Amino acid sequence: MAAANQAFHEALVAMSGSVQLQQLMGRVLAEMRLVFHAMNAQPDFHTHYVEENAGLVELLRAGRRSDAAEALRGYLDAAEAELLAHLPA
Repeated sequence: MAAANQAFHEALVAMSGSVQLQQLMGRVLAEMRLVFHAMNAQPDFHTHYVEENAGLVELLRAGRRSDAAEALRGYLDAAEAELLAHLPA
């Protein structure tokens, strides 16, 4: 599930067409793999993000890019807070 989620976000960034953003995302995803490794005690961590990803796809398909960007910001903020809550101090 983690690999599929990362592939989804990588594909979103690839849609930008920006090589610099894609390179930056590659580095971010590499770091995230390390964080996800620490989440082994939470095997279903990524499960609820599947619906979030589907919602982003629907917004993009409908041409609602601003709404998708806003939803993604909220999604990433929530994911960050959830990850930080599970990691040891």
